[in-house]
Amino acid sequence: MMENRKWSAPKDLENLLCELVSWNSETFSEGEKSFPDKTHAKLRALAHFQEHPDRISLHQADLGRAYLTALYKRDDIKQTVVLISHFDTVQTEEYGELQPLAY
Repeated sequence: MMENRKWSAPKDLENLLCELVSWNSETFSEGEKSFPDKTHAKLRALAHFQEHPDRISLHQADLGRAYLTALYKRDDIKQTVVLISHFDTVQTEEYGELQPLAY
């Protein structure tokens, strides 16, 4: 069963992690605005959300930003785990010419 799951191999997880942390998400940047859309697309690739599209949603916030909610639910499991994520990062203009090295 595990081999049928997306990102189940260690290398696949490593590649996913590297991709996620490569996305720019500085506060108030276009990267911050697009981050929820990119994450939504990644999660929509999972069979669970293809079978239950009503369990994943983008919601508008202020300043053209959005947030994502997703519910991964199985009928045979009665316990719940709630994960909350904060993905925008601080601005780095104060680094001047070293700004590209801030991350």
